Amino acid sequence: MSSLPRRLLLATGNPAKVAEWRRLLPDLELVVREDLPSPVEDGATCADNALLKARAAFAATGLPSLADDVGLWVDALGGRPGLELRRWADELGGWPAARAALAEVTGSPASYGCGIAWVHGGGERTAEVRVPGTIVAARGEGPGVEACFVAEGTVGTLPELSPEERSRVHHRHVALRTLTEAG
Repeated sequence: MSSLPRRLLLATGNPAKVAEWRRLLPDLELVVREDLPSPVEDGATCADNALLKARAAFAATGLPSLADDVGLWVDALGGRPGLELRRWADELGGWPAARAALAEVTGSPASYGCGIAWVHGGGERTAEVRVPGTIVAARGEGPGVEACFVAEGTVGTLPELSPEERSRVHHRHVALRTLTEAG
């Protein structure tokens, strides 16, 4: 991850994301602040929404900022929830209800997407990926609905994967590799 600075502000207050970023970027000083602005996420893509968050964090602090946004596109749900993953889960009553709803469409093809944005004094960079896979009844302990998704070429849900497999297929990992390899 040589293209990222040694000190980086994470534009998230989500403890699960912070922990994941710390595993992904163990050699960087990752700054987390509770007072960051929360922009309206009205972008057309995950990368657009990540860029909105990273720009807001950079504008508020002047620190190089990294943000991400995720979505889940499920064929059996007509491509929903897509970018509205969090709102969809909230409308259903939270993540346990969302996992139960996905259990009703077990076997459906789906893709887990992630957009990442890095904003710094010298500019901006984004990356977006979609990892194909299949919806299953929840297995394993993980954030959101990761326990309901088996990436193509694996047999376990995202939380069930070994660190090596997770690094290869997890949407956030793949997006970060794409971002850093591009520059």
